[in-house]
Amino acid sequence: MIQPYTIRFATLHDVDQIMSFIHTHWQNNHILAREKSFFQYEFQNDQAINFVIAENKINEIIAILGFINYTKQYQESDIALVMWKALQGIDPFLGVKLLEFIGASGFRSVSSVGINSKTAPIYQYLGYQTGVLSHYYQLNPMLHEFNIATIQQKYTKLDKTTTQYDIIKLNSVEAGQFLDKFTARKYSHLPYKDKWYLNKRYLNHPVYHYHFYAIIVNHLALSIIIAREVVVEKSIILRIVDFLGDTQHIRGIHHALNQLLLNKEYEYIDCYQFGIAHELMHEAGFILHTHHDLNIIPNYFEPFIKKNISLHYCTNSKEKMYFFKGDGDQDRPNYFREK
Repeated sequence: MIQPYTIRFATLHDVDQIMSFIHTHWQNNHILAREKSFFQYEFQNDQAINFVIAENKINEIIAILGFINYTKQYQESDIALVMWKALQGIDPFLGVKLLEFIGASGFRSVSSVGINSKTAPIYQYLGYQTGVLSHYYQLNPMLHEFNIATIQQKYTKLDKTTTQYDIIKLNSVEAGQFLDKFTARKYSHLPYKDKWYLNKRYLNHPVYHYHFYAIIVNHLALSIIIAREVVVEKSIILRIVDFLGDTQHIRGIHHALNQLLLNKEYEYIDCYQFGIAHELMHEAGFILHTHHDLNIIPNYFEPFIKKNISLHYCTNSKEKMYFFKGDGDQDRPNYFREK
């Protein structure tokens, strides 16, 4: 027998109970269950909390579905889903009903990066496209020993492109000014990310420090790479987590990335992405990590796990989407520390 319940958007009054639900039913001692300030930074939008919840007749939460909005205004916003959990024994379709509720709430598109591959058939049944992000990496050509990665076959790619663009690192003020001009142009690829989101997600993040690299084309900064350094003991890598601009500019940055690898002594640069053509990533010097690749390019660092990981995605958008490691909560800290 299906027990009675209601589904609604959460408010500030629900924060403590959602955090308790995460602690009990998602993961014991999860950062979103123990760090209230970070929870609210991630999910509070004025008086709203970006969760859809189901509660029983005595107002206990029995299911949650979180989301991150890419624009300040909800109406027609693209959103990314996170943390989908429904308790058993209440309604076998409870989780699906939360997903249907959010899909009917006026958002332009609903997507998620990092879905459990076992839930892909549910998304497909509801009309979502599903797939796997491509994982690319570029090794430091001068290194012979790798500590973060496990390299059994060292691939080297010659820079054969005639197009060469410089990249320059922006300080926080320059990055903020760039984002002001950039988002005003409403660049073509989706999901659309406004200035509010980009500042909150990257520039003002309370834990992680992100690096902004502008791609210079004809003396103009026309596209931007957003990346984050990861240190394991004495080794360091650079992870590209987002890209804003014309993807054609990717083809001309092989030499610049190679110099960045050498100058910063990174083991490698990697990038999870969906949407950018393989040919462009290839011309930029990246190797596509496949199941046949014997090298290990880790994804988990808190804690560090030396294992290859596939990131699955879903979207109900009928338009072409571009997804990166920074979308949703895939580049979220597990430990809270002020940057």
